[in-house]
This record gives sequence, structure tokens and C-alpha cells, in this order.
Amino acid sequence: MNELIYFGCKNLFSFKDKVEFTTETSKGESSFVSVIYGANASGKTNFIKALDFLKFLILSSKDRSVEDGIPVFPFKKTQDKDTEFKIMFKSNNIKYAYYLKLNKERVNEENLYHYPSGKISKIYTRLYNLESKSYEFEYARSYIKELKNLETVCPSNKIFLSVAALWKEMDEIRNPFRFFSEVLQTNIGIGDVRWIERSAEILESNSKEKERFIKLLKVILPGLKAINSEIERKKISIDELSSDLPMELRILMSQGESTNIDIKLEYENGIIVDLSEESKGIKRTVEILGPILDILKNGSILLFDELESSFHPIVAENIVKLFLDKKQNLNKAQLIFTTHDVNLLDSKSIGRDSIWFTERDAKNDFSTELYPLSSIEDVKSSENLRKNYLKGKYSWIPVMDNFNIEKLFQDSGSDE
Repeated sequence: MNELIYFGCKNLFSFKDKVEFTTETSKGESSFVSVIYGANASGKTNFIKALDFLKFLILSSKDRSVEDGIPVFPFKKTQDKDTEFKIMFKSNNIKYAYYLKLNKERVNEENLYHYPSGKISKIYTRLYNLESKSYEFEYARSYIKELKNLETVCPSNKIFLSVAALWKEMDEIRNPFRFFSEVLQTNIGIGDVRWIERSAEILESNSKEKERFIKLLKVILPGLKAINSEIERKKISIDELSSDLPMELRILMSQGESTNIDIKLEYENGIIVDLSEESKGIKRTVEILGPILDILKNGSILLFDELESSFHPIVAENIVKLFLDKKQNLNKAQLIFTTHDVNLLDSKSIGRDSIWFTERDAKNDFSTELYPLSSIEDVKSSENLRKNYLKGKYSWIPVMDNFNIEKLFQDSGSDE
């Protein structure tokens, strides 16, 4: 079982002070679905990016040269302070806690703990000593022999978890690294070739996954009879590349391969349509449906920015239902997404502990605050969440009722 339990970060993107997020409900259970609302530029996307950025830092660290700086993006007014991450998760049914504190020059602190028998136990800690300008490592006794010899191959700009995963096969390192490399999946609305490729691979097969894919798509596309795919992969020939490119680049590019994907939709009236001719919403649905089926099958975690983007509201609603349905989501996959679709607030299936808001306030340098609906006082169980959210009760949103458009145009024309 895999599960995201808690995530916190500080001094990153629009987050000046520490923000904290959890999937744990008041009943002590973890929710399958969490949703984040907020006005444009309030920091919703930055929350998804923050989790994805921690993943990037860990996965890319092993490839960093000794002289390279660390790519971090602190809050604009606190550029001189460290960026911090803390995350708790389950990987292969074991609970882990990981902490990382760093700046553009070096990692200043890094800790990894696990809960193998329900109690917290150290795997390693790493702390930079400013006086001696060196690291102080500590390990649980059973891991000293395995990990201590890696200190010499882990310079200040590299993350120890990344280095250890490269050199060691021990589960205590492999499981948490696997959580970031395989379990945590992100879609931030930018076309990712890997997503459409996975959908095409499912559609090219004769598997039960293909049957499920088409069954789900028929809910959105009445009249759909079948959908088929052909994938053509071929090595890139150096002769096909422009001679204007440097020879070194041509050699590098020729080591890869090109992929051509042909997906066709067949309707009950006999019409066959190429996916490229379909609407943006249908293209987007086909693109993400394959990976979503994989995520449900593997019990992974999907971070999705603006779930409703390019979709009809019913598509977003059905994606949410897939994760909430225990028969469809047997392996307890999680969906954490941002949205402007207020219709989802009417759903009784998403608990109030799982509805979150972002807001930026001038009192705090316009940094992002993140908080759950359950933390807001005087929210009655019977009240209309959709209606009150649109009124700005739970977080600031631009309320057009108070905006006099006629006066705006009168003022703008007064200079004439």
C-alpha cells in the first residue's frame, strides 16, 4: 500500500511561512480524494508544484556535478533563507518521514525515519555544521555498515537519499526513493508525451484494461463503438537530422527514437474519426485515462492541477468518482487536485476534512496560506458550500456583485 499522509513546505514559490497539508481526516483515516480551491494566483498550482519539485530534487540530485548549484526558488522576500520540506508517506505498507532543508549552495539538513513496527525509528540524519564546515551523520546501528561509506560520495549539493538509492539495494532506502520515482505522479496540464503513449499502449492491446478504458470513455462519449491505436517507434537516423545542427548534438539525438501514435475513434453510425480531429476535451480525456487506470491499478498517488481544464464538468466528476469508488479503487490510490469547478462542492462524497483553500493576504507579503474547510469556524453541516464559497465565505475570491462595470467605463472615459 502507498499513501501520502502529510506534506509541508516553507520558503518556496509563493509560500513564505510553513504550510501544512494532510490527507488524514478527523476519523484518523486517509482520504482517497483531496481538493484545493482558491482564486487565480492564490497558490493552488504552487502547492502541486511544491510536491513535484521535491520529487524533482530527489530524482535529479544524483546527476548533479560537484560544481553545480542547487535549483531552488525561495519566496521573493526571503531569498537568503533556507527552503524546507517535510513529508510523511507509506511505501510498500511501511510509513516513512523525510525532512529536507537546503539552499542554492548546499543541503543543510536531511533526515529519514521509518515506522517498521508502528514506532518511529531512525534510518539516518545529516546535519551541516557551520563552524567546522562539514557534515555530521548519524545512523541507526543496523545501517552504519551499509550507509557510512557513502558520505565520501555525497557532496554538499547532493541529496543523500538519492545517492544511497544509486549505490544500495536495501529496502529502507529503496522504498522511499521508489515513492518519489514511481508512486508520486503529477499532471500540471502540460501535454506529457508519456501520458498519451501509455493510453495508446493500452488501446493497442487486447487486455481487460482496454475494455475498461472504452467502457469509461463511453460514459463521456455516447455513440462510441470502439477506439484503436497503432504505435510506431523507430530509431532516429543521423541522416534525418538537419546538417545545420552541431555534429555532437546530431550524434546525441540519433541515439534516441521517434514515436508516432495513431488513435482512431469509431462511432456506432460508422464514422471513424482521428483523435487529432476531436475536441480538445476528448483529446485530453484520452491522454489522461490510460495513466489514471494505471494509477488505480497500482495504488499510486495522482497530483492533478486544474482537473476541470479542457473538460466538461461531468468528466472531472467521473474521474473523482473513480477514486472514491472502493470497487474501482481496490488498491487505495489517491487523487489530490486543484480546481475551479464549484459543482464538486455539492458532492457529499468529499469530506470537509478533504476540502482545502489557498489565499494570499497583504498582511503577510501576499504569501500563500493553505487551510482545510474543517478549520473554519461556524460552518454548519447543512449549509450550501457551493453558494457560500462563491460569496467568498471560505476564502477570498473576486466577487463581481460588488464591481460596478458601468462606473469603470465612465471613469476610464472621463479623461477625454
